[in-house]
Amino acid sequence: MKKIIYSLSIALVATFTSCGEAKEEVKEEAKEEVIEETMEEDVLEEGVVMVNGLQFFGNNEFEMSDWSSVDEMYAAVMETGEFEGLVKAEISEVCKKAGCWITVLKEDGSTVRVIFRNHFGIPTDTPAGYEVIMNGVGQVDTTSIELQKHFLDDAKEAGEEVYQADYDEITEDLIEVSFDCDGLLVPPVEEF
Repeated sequence: MKKIIYSLSIALVATFTSCGEAKEEVKEEAKEEVIEETMEEDVLEEGVVMVNGLQFFGNNEFEMSDWSSVDEMYAAVMETGEFEGLVKAEISEVCKKAGCWITVLKEDGSTVRVIFRNHFGIPTDTPAGYEVIMNGVGQVDTTSIELQKHFLDDAKEAGEEVYQADYDEITEDLIEVSFDCDGLLVPPVEEF
């Protein structure tokens, strides 16, 4: 196993807004981290970790192994109630406000929402059509009326046209399969 040690120096106070969350001050002192990885890994100047030419985002690193398609993950959740592991997927949409969620395509063109555990994010300009490799848990989840409307608010704040009729159509909680992601690999935006 290849060990790569790098020093990530962050000594700033920043204000972050994460998809409607209240602003909070974050202050971190410089720290040294050890990343153990079985793949080739590079650290870019901005602290973005590259793994085999892909950008890593998330809270937990993962080892590359066999992955499932979105449809295989979906079928497993419908059959057993849960799926855990890697999923290779095509991005359909990215949260334009903070990059804190995506939707991915199933073969029939429908989508599955992917929520990023502990509110990490990917670049908001990541285009639809990118293939990503995600690690996490698929499950049946309930999206409240309030959260569904929050997603519309995010789209509106990002400059998309959202009509009152869109809000009015949301009348009940949405029960659907979702994917709770704790890490993913994304191609760099400039390469698309």
